[in-house]
Amino acid sequence: MKRLLLTVLALSGTVLLFSLSIEEKENYLQWMRDNLTDVPAWNSWQESAGELPPDFNKMPKSNLLPDPFVFNDGSKVSPEQWAERRAEIFSLFETYVPGKFPPKPSITEITIANEIKNNGYTTRDASVNFGPDGKGSVRIRLVIPDGYGDKMPALICPNLDGWSSVLIKRGYVSVGYAGNDFMDDAANLQEIYPDYDFATLPRRAWLAQVVMDYLETVPEVDISRVAIFGYSRDGKIAMLATAIDERISAVIAGSTGVGGAVPWRFAGERGGGESIESTTRMFPDWFLYRLRYFSGKEDYLPVDANLLISLIAPRAALLQWGYTDQVANGWAMEQAYHSAKKVYDLTGNGGRLGLLPMAGFHGSNDQDRSLDWLDYQFGKSDIEWWNEFIFLGILMIGL
Repeated sequence: MKRLLLTVLALSGTVLLFSLSIEEKENYLQWMRDNLTDVPAWNSWQESAGELPPDFNKMPKSNLLPDPFVFNDGSKVSPEQWAERRAEIFSLFETYVPGKFPPKPSITEITIANEIKNNGYTTRDASVNFGPDGKGSVRIRLVIPDGYGDKMPALICPNLDGWSSVLIKRGYVSVGYAGNDFMDDAANLQEIYPDYDFATLPRRAWLAQVVMDYLETVPEVDISRVAIFGYSRDGKIAMLATAIDERISAVIAGSTGVGGAVPWRFAGERGGGESIESTTRMFPDWFLYRLRYFSGKEDYLPVDANLLISLIAPRAALLQWGYTDQVANGWAMEQAYHSAKKVYDLTGNGGRLGLLPMAGFHGSNDQDRSLDWLDYQFGKSDIEWWNEFIFLGILMIGL
């Protein structure tokens, strides 16, 4: 009967979407268990939460990237409605990828652990407490070069040493914080904020807000010219941090792979790079466990890399990767670039979105060229940046 009704509606030109039943959702869950590699952490979450797959029948489906200027209900976004659309995109990301973020916390105490004067620069280590009862704490290291004036631009990295050796001679303050696999001061945030479900990488990204609050107290830093860099999984962190905190003026995203500048839709092992399935299998706690439901159903995911870049607009963003990078996908990144650039162009800031492909595998990183780009964005150089397109003319962004 249901099939007959669908046939009649199709012949009449009427579209009617039926919600997935509980049984159909349970059948899909069983299909995942039977066909996808077993992930004990994911199984534990699903059994504890009792959450079933989303109702894919009620979700928009597109093999192309989701349009920044189309609301999730399919209606068009006017230029005047961009702020509303941006809020919707951020909310959709919180629902399906990073998780729900707590409000920005307040700093409760700053302790300078040590300050060492070196030849041409000063190293300052600080510990910053924040949040409820000051239970949160993050270690921050500044490397401040001498001889560049009272206010300098800064580059944040989610590791204490950052790019200090290069930044000193370029007139930037190096800002490192403990937000990576080897030194993670965001590890206890879920305990401090039990009502929020933000995952591991998003917690480290959220922590950058505290770093920005601390930098507002540092007289040597020009808070209007603060950028953030991350590579690979740390690149995902850097992009999320920039989307969260609009005080961050620029991001240098090094070979982020999926979950950063590479769209889930255009990736996958057969498409060059990672996938939702492989990411949620190998690193199940990086993002929301819910994301794994979209393995093989990436075209139902209402957000993707182009919308993450759009959240950063109109602030500067440089997308960096190696030509033979194992987790990057240059063609996919260029599609995300072209889609997000529509948002940059809306505000007259098309020149703030940049590409930096380079020779080499995963790990290729040209710090000096990246800083050349940042110099231009921060007004330290008048040498205009030129983007190199590898796949120009092969577009699938749904324009």
